[in-house]
Amino acid sequence: MKPEMLIRFHLGFEWRNYVEEINKNVFHNVSFRKNQRAIINATLFNKDIFALMPTGYGKSLCFQLSSQISHGLTIVICPLIALIYDQVHQMKLIGVHAEGLHSGEKTISKLNEILNNKLDAKLIYTTPETILIPQVLNLIFK
Repeated sequence: MKPEMLIRFHLGFEWRNYVEEINKNVFHNVSFRKNQRAIINATLFNKDIFALMPTGYGKSLCFQLSSQISHGLTIVICPLIALIYDQVHQMKLIGVHAEGLHSGEKTISKLNEILNNKLDAKLIYTTPETILIPQVLNLIFK
């Protein structure tokens, strides 16, 4: 998306109040950081986004908050298993249903639980190599 297009997504949308309510009540933030609202609005508007932001600037909130409003499952590809553990743990602490799929766990059995709706996950964190498992690809592209 062109930078000037991002400006358009700073404008109000029908979900604006709901997004702010979730940001405050679920994620315990008093406001958004620069461009977070625009990125969240663009994702909720079904636009593909490439967001390059410094470490600690709030990239995670952009997809975490969007996942709470969107229907279906949000899949986050993360190269670091330690970060997956941390993100899943943090989400569970605030009541967001998240799961991690990676080589260090029973990936196929957990995946089958997700596919059979036994795990009520809104966010799945996975590693780049795990998305190459046929069942994971089926989950992503079903």
